[in-house]
Amino acid sequence: MRISVRVANTETVVRNLQKKEAEAIAQAQEAVAQASQEVLTDTQTIMPVVTGALRDSGKTSIEAEGQRIVGYIGFGDSSRNPNSGKTTASYAVEKHEAPERGKWLENTVYDHADIFMEDLAKALQKAF
Repeated sequence: MRISVRVANTETVVRNLQKKEAEAIAQAQEAVAQASQEVLTDTQTIMPVVTGALRDSGKTSIEAEGQRIVGYIGFGDSSRNPNSGKTTASYAVEKHEAPERGKWLENTVYDHADIFMEDLAKALQKAF
């Protein structure tokens, strides 16, 4: 008995794999961006609000370098609290770390981790 295998043009195989890799990275970037926005939105609904300045300073950004994709979610910038005149950046960490009603961003990330991982897996499956 003889078994014969003909390997197709390896350059074509490599090109096709690279295309799939690019598709997977694009899908992952989209999933991370969506998850980051969902965490921000959900966090804004549970964080304590006095003037809304800190809540409204929330933003997301995505950093992608090769296969590494990172979503950033944060609060505090140069916008000012209308009551105190302080920038939201000057008190964001203090409010987040407060013993009572603090850790709203961190808790939201932990509470949604499984859902976001499932969404990422589904997004990556689209590439293949």
